Amino acid sequence: NSDMTPRRREPPSQSLWQWYLRQLQIAPVRTKALTACLLSGVSDVMAQALTGRLARGLDVTSVRHQMLVGLTLRGPVIHFWLKFLGKLFRGWDQRRLSTAIAKVCVDQSVFSPSFNLAYFYMIGWLQNRSLAAIQANVAESFIPLMKANYRVWPAVTLFNFVFVPPQLRVLFGNVVAIFWVCWVISSTAQRKK
Repeated sequence: NSDMTPRRREPPSQSLWQWYLRQLQIAPVRTKALTACLLSGVSDVMAQALTGRLARGLDVTSVRHQMLVGLTLRGPVIHFWLKFLGKLFRGWDQRRLSTAIAKVCVDQSVFSPSFNLAYFYMIGWLQNRSLAAIQANVAESFIPLMKANYRVWPAVTLFNFVFVPPQLRVLFGNVVAIFWVCWVISSTAQRKK
């Protein structure tokens, strides 16, 4: 009787991963937005710990702001950008390294500066800063951020296009962003000392 045969149970982590992959198929934008939201919160908590701010207590407002950025920018905007890039390079051989390099060039010259500017403005808005204060922050911090960006993200993005399946590219970028945000916040805190 097949009803009496014990079923082989998947380990919880494997079944969670299978569930996640299924959610990416069912509701990709929602899944990527919620994942980016969670990972952005983790990133902010880690950055607070690295800079010593966590010792004074968790800055919940900062975590909430980063989670909102993840929910609205890091998840959905990057999802749609990658879809657009896929359409832009539709006629290209996706297995060729030259295609991936071309995508990286477009990504880093068009999307990355735009995304980073959107981040500055969104964080400033969430912090109730005036437009003049946000623009002053952009004037002071944007070029140094982009210089650092170009030392890290082109290689990460190339790896993403070459080795990561399309449905997992936003997740991969958001996992790397955990460490990127920690590094950016830590180095910013050191410069201010």
